[in-house]
Amino acid sequence: MEAEIPKDLLPSVCYSLHFASTKLYKFYVNPDELDKIQVWISSPEDLPEVTNKINLSIRSLLDKIWQGRLGEKKRIFSHAARRITQVTNLADHLASRDELVNFGLGDIGVGPTIHAVMEFFDKRFLEIAARFGAVTYSYPSLLPVSFLEKIHYFDSFSPQVFFANHLIQDIDLSVKFMAHSAKNDGVIPHDASFYEKVKYALSPAVCFQVYRSLENRTLNLKVPFVVTALGKCFRFESTNAYMLERLWEFAMREIVFIGTRRQVEEMRSQSIDEAKKLIQELDMESWIEESNDSFFFQQGDKRLKAFNLPDVTKYELRMETPGQRSALATASFNLHGNFFSKSLQISSLGGIEVWSGCAAFGLERWAWALLSQFGVDPDKWPNTLAKAVGIS
Repeated sequence: MEAEIPKDLLPSVCYSLHFASTKLYKFYVNPDELDKIQVWISSPEDLPEVTNKINLSIRSLLDKIWQGRLGEKKRIFSHAARRITQVTNLADHLASRDELVNFGLGDIGVGPTIHAVMEFFDKRFLEIAARFGAVTYSYPSLLPVSFLEKIHYFDSFSPQVFFANHLIQDIDLSVKFMAHSAKNDGVIPHDASFYEKVKYALSPAVCFQVYRSLENRTLNLKVPFVVTALGKCFRFESTNAYMLERLWEFAMREIVFIGTRRQVEEMRSQSIDEAKKLIQELDMESWIEESNDSFFFQQGDKRLKAFNLPDVTKYELRMETPGQRSALATASFNLHGNFFSKSLQISSLGGIEVWSGCAAFGLERWAWALLSQFGVDPDKWPNTLAKAVGIS
């Protein structure tokens, strides 16, 4: 390695290494030896190439983070649960009850009990949205590549994007395509000449569709515009994927705030307070901390100077998951400043600067955190949850 990994950035570095090379099958970093990485590769001949790509991945990540890093993440809230269950082999327990359907890496289905738990949480998030007077919308999963280009999403997050494509509209190519499938036991051809230029991607975040719907519009900000939507999000997580902790496709409930700076800052603060109340009611071991994991330009990018942004763009709600890999980010509370309004020409009557923000809740992750803390026995669940899902 070219340099020692900063200890506080070890999780971020490990995450990025999963995207470094297809020839890197597995790796291990000892927290006490941060200048070394143990790697598993198919051939010793690949070691120089894999080493170069590991160093490039680490250097690229650190270049993006250094200038904007927060240092030690500041916690603004924590809740210590009165009791917490040490659950071992949670995935095996759930699979034995047909509550987890494991189709493959990052590709997991859930059974009726987990689905009911997710519905319980979504109902509670909808109640929070209602307190803001949010209007409910439903959006498609497809986003134009041209939209993601406008907000420079590919500058920082290209490895995570799922692209959606289709065949070129040509009868000769269609006949050849179907003939290939028929002759090859249903296997399709991968020759790029059959496929249209990529124009769509699967949406990585629900709120993007809200901003897309407001592009080139002028808003009346006497009252803020608040939207809530439940949608599927898609992010290629490579081998980072694990059960319900990190999926390639997952359900997200978002509450999106559009208004003046003061309006949006207040609504983010209120959404954090609402999340605190729910955590305390359910007695879930968790905390809320600052994050440098913004989902537009990476922290430290010089282009951010063109926008009016808050000091802290993101707070994360993290929950303990005893017996699992690590604490889990289950929600985020974001301020985008004028990034989306300026990028998409969203203006207001009277010329007041338009700000945006959102509160995002991952349903599968909330369910996984709850099961990790309380176990699979509903008798040990919080009473409000057990009653809501019809178990007690």
